[in-house]
Amino acid sequence: MPCPECARRETSFSFASATAVYRYHEVVRQAIIAAKYPRNTAIARELAVRLADRYRVGDARRSAGEPDALDSDRQGESRGSLVVTHVPSPFWRQFRRGGVGTGSLASRFAREMNFPFGSLLETKRSVQKQAFLDDAARRENVRGAFQVRRRWRKRLVGRTVLLVDDVMTTGATADEISRVLLDAGAARVDLLVVARAIRDAPK
Repeated sequence: MPCPECARRETSFSFASATAVYRYHEVVRQAIIAAKYPRNTAIARELAVRLADRYRVGDARRSAGEPDALDSDRQGESRGSLVVTHVPSPFWRQFRRGGVGTGSLASRFAREMNFPFGSLLETKRSVQKQAFLDDAARRENVRGAFQVRRRWRKRLVGRTVLLVDDVMTTGATADEISRVLLDAGAARVDLLVVARAIRDAPK
């Protein structure tokens, strides 16, 4: 079922579904922050394994005809048409951390599921850290900030993309990236995140 925040949206997200393992808080938050750094590869690996486990639960439910966050449109889909990718980080942020952040999480998830993985996207310009911005500023911050890498533009046509990120808050980044992927010819985008930051509905 749509969460209250999604239900309040005037327009649908560009991604077809969003699946999370946890709610974003406390220990989960600490683990996600730690996993961004290369020295904590064991944490990133464990989060990827748990994300894969959650994805398999969805597969099992769909096979049994039960509803799940990844809806029935995905039933019977060939795994050969899938490709896993990640939300790209600006180069300066990668350099500071010494790694690619969500790229490691996504590649480990793909390895766990035996799915093909590719860094499909790159940033066209610098973006501010979304956590410091309000909802409207987040949307504006990422608008036009991403593009599909040249070598993937033809190979993307007709494929379903599993977009992996660590946290979804407003969905602005994933929505913009999904729009870019669909405009480039992807058939569908499904979002997979370790955690979802769910805010209470306004009273």
